[in-house]
Amino acid sequence: MTSAYLSLGSNIPPRLDTLNSAVELLALVPETAVKAVSSIYETEAVATLPQSPYLNSAVRLETALTPDSLLDECRRIESAHGRPSLRQKDEPRTLDIDIIFFGGAIRDSGELTLPHPRYAERRFVLEPLAEIAPDFICPDSGISVKWTLERCDDLFSVRLLDVEAA
Repeated sequence: MTSAYLSLGSNIPPRLDTLNSAVELLALVPETAVKAVSSIYETEAVATLPQSPYLNSAVRLETALTPDSLLDECRRIESAHGRPSLRQKDEPRTLDIDIIFFGGAIRDSGELTLPHPRYAERRFVLEPLAEIAPDFICPDSGISVKWTLERCDDLFSVRLLDVEAA
């Protein structure tokens, strides 16, 4: 089994329901178990087009799937939530699931780059990830998620969501 870390995001209502549903569907993926889920964070959209804030979270899975098979499952879950397979860059999303880390894998197959190419520049990825895996060593940099977050100069707003009030 391999530990995989995912980043989930949604900025088209019902955002919270969508993230919760995505985690439930991830738990149903064959040969895969959800081991940790972060809190939900409301984050400023990092996009060239004006749009609503996102809700983001991070998930740790243990899986016997290959990276490509896990990517296929993530795409299937995105599609089940209304995300079109083709869309314009920076368009709002019903659901976005990115594989940030897959064990210690480093690869760029064109279809899937591991680790995710911009994770270290994005506070909306690092804050939820640091909550569930602060000591995970990023395979590309050799430093922990917590330290990567501390060094991140992204100034976009990321705040813990009060789920009870949402």
